[in-house]
Amino acid sequence: MPEFFHPNRNRAVVAGLERLYPDARVKCEYFFDHIEVDEVHSGGWLNNAIAPIVEVQPEAGLELAIGGALRMEAMRRYNQYLPLRLGVKPE
Repeated sequence: MPEFFHPNRNRAVVAGLERLYPDARVKCEYFFDHIEVDEVHSGGWLNNAIAPIVEVQPEAGLELAIGGALRMEAMRRYNQYLPLRLGVKPE
């Protein structure tokens, strides 16, 4: 489900990689590919996995929401930690 939570994250990563590497598209293909793939993939997750589960078992919606919130919090903490670890001042 990370595709839902950071739709512009890969765009930001790509912008940074392009500043660092003239051949970023080759060196870091994963992030370039996932800009488009994640947008499509997130709809598939919602329509083909999450919605059917919640339809059959509505109480699962709360568990999925809690899991999503925990995932977002973990990513927020990671995004705060990473610049410190790398010695980069966030903009």
